Amino acid sequence: MDRSAFIHEPIPVWTGPDGEFPTRIDWINAMLAASPSQQDAVESSPLEASHGSNHRARSAEFFAVLHGSFAGIARITKGGSHIGSGCAVRAADLGFSRLDEDVVLTACHVLFDPKKSRGSRLSKRAELIRVSFDERYPRQSCACEVIWASPVDVLDVCVLRLIPPPIYIPRHFEIPALPIAHDDPEEFVPNDSGGGRRRQRSFLLSHPFGGPASATIEDNHFHGSAVRSGTTFPTFLRYKCPTAPGSSGGAVLNEHLQLVGIHRAGAATLHDGVTVDKTVAGVNEGVSIQSIREAIAESPAAKTEAPRKSFLARLMSTFEPLRTR
Repeated sequence: MDRSAFIHEPIPVWTGPDGEFPTRIDWINAMLAASPSQQDAVESSPLEASHGSNHRARSAEFFAVLHGSFAGIARITKGGSHIGSGCAVRAADLGFSRLDEDVVLTACHVLFDPKKSRGSRLSKRAELIRVSFDERYPRQSCACEVIWASPVDVLDVCVLRLIPPPIYIPRHFEIPALPIAHDDPEEFVPNDSGGGRRRQRSFLLSHPFGGPASATIEDNHFHGSAVRSGTTFPTFLRYKCPTAPGSSGGAVLNEHLQLVGIHRAGAATLHDGVTVDKTVAGVNEGVSIQSIREAIAESPAAKTEAPRKSFLARLMSTFEPLRTR
C-alpha cells in the first residue's frame, strides 16, 4: 500500500508482512509515522489517552483494541462469491425475545437486488447464502436464512439466522457477538484534555472488495444523522471514513467499540432523499441500530416463537462443507 494513501484505506487485521497480528501492529505504526497528518485538532478518546498527543500512535493502539471485535465480523457469500459483510449480535439484543442465539445483521441490498426488493416484493428465500467469521478457517462457515427484513427503500436491513454446522466441523467454531450501544452516537463529544468539543471517531469493520476483515482507523468521524418521519430514533447515521464495495452490511462502532449502525451506502450512493452536507467529502451512511431495534419491536417476528429452520437450509448446512474438503 502506498504510504501517502494509507490513511484513506481500510486496514486489514490479519494480513501483513508476515501475516501475524503483532507484526501487523508494527507495520501500522511504521506506515502512520510516514504518513502526513489528516486529523488536525482531533483529541484522544479515553481508550487512547494513555498515548499522549501523537494520534498516529493512538490509532495503532486502538487497532489492537479493535482486534477483539473482528471475530464478530462476517463475510457473506452467495453461490461461492463474496457479496458483502455482516456482524454477529445477540438476537435478544435486537428485540427477538424468544430467540436465544446469535444472528447476523447485514444490509438488505447485499442479499437482494434493490430494484426487486422494495416494499412487499421482498422475498425471504436466501438458503444459498453462507457466512464465515474468520478467513483463516475457510471451512468454518454456516448456511443461513432470512428471518426478518426491511426493504431497501425503508431501512435496508436483513437479519440472518445461522444454521448450526454438521457435527464433523470442529467445535471451536464460535461467534462472539458485538455489544450494542444503548444510544445513538453523539456527533461531538468533550475533549479529553479539557475544554471544548471534538467529533467522535467512527470505526467501520467490514470485508472491503471481499478481502480480509478490515477497519477504518484514520480519517474517520461521525457527521450527524437523518430522521425519517414517524420514527423515534435517528434512522441513518452519517460518518466519514474510507470504504469500498463489499463493505455494505459492515459494523459501525463508536469509540466505546459498541455497535451503533450497519453500513449501507458510500457517499456517491446515498439514496434516502435527506440532504447531506456537501462540504464534507466522503460522507457515508449507515442504518442506526436503534431504528433497527424499533422496527423489529413493532413487527410480529419479535413476539413469536423462533421460526423453524427450513429443510433446504438444514440440508445445505450438512452437505455444503463437503465441497471444500
